[in-house]
Amino acid sequence: MNIVSMLVIYNDKGEILLQDRANIKTVWEDYSFFGGHLEQWETPDETLQREIKEELDIELNTWDYEFLGIWNKNVYKTGKNYDIYFYLYRADQDVFTDREGSGASFWEISQAKRNKFVAPFEDILDFLEIKIKDVLRSAGKK
Repeated sequence: MNIVSMLVIYNDKGEILLQDRANIKTVWEDYSFFGGHLEQWETPDETLQREIKEELDIELNTWDYEFLGIWNKNVYKTGKNYDIYFYLYRADQDVFTDREGSGASFWEISQAKRNKFVAPFEDILDFLEIKIKDVLRSAGKK
């Protein structure tokens, strides 16, 4: 089974942080969320924490993020199905050091929908648009 943990980082404007993968793409994607594949004997939470440390040099604790759910996606060109564990994390900073890709920047979700991802993430982006607005509204941010 192919399992991936991905972190959706958002700011108080409702924008999401995307990794520019143009120089490191493994399939054909230009952008992605941060995260990666489960290593042997890891849980999805452990994978998330390890990958975010490797990619962004951020130490995550389980109380720092919210589990959103599991989406099963077929990755373009490989034909493989992946169970993608998605998590949500509010950023306290505007600038991130991307240690793996070509950079990281915040995008409005409506703009992010035009990007090429490794898998069809339209439904996830639609879900995130509603979820992040709700979280910000309940926190009095929007």
